[in-house]
Amino acid sequence: MAQARTRLALRRAEKPATKAGQVRALWPDIEAALAVGQTIKSICKWLEEDAGITLGVTSLTPYISRIRRREKANRFPEAPTAQFVRSEAEST
Repeated sequence: MAQARTRLALRRAEKPATKAGQVRALWPDIEAALAVGQTIKSICKWLEEDAGITLGVTSLTPYISRIRRREKANRFPEAPTAQFVRSEAEST
């Protein structure tokens, strides 16, 4: 069991195989850059220079949207929808 934990810990440090995984891994840094006013175009350039991730603005934008939607969904679980039923007395 200890060997498995050690191997998994080493693999967590590896670069994710997919671009989506790579963007998710760097999301805290991307989010911080956006928060201080950096453009998505600049971030794309930095991702290519520093992380070897080649993405255009039109590719990075959907990744950002999906991550934000997922975070929002996890923060605010959907409340059950209330169903309003009118009584017969109200309808007449």
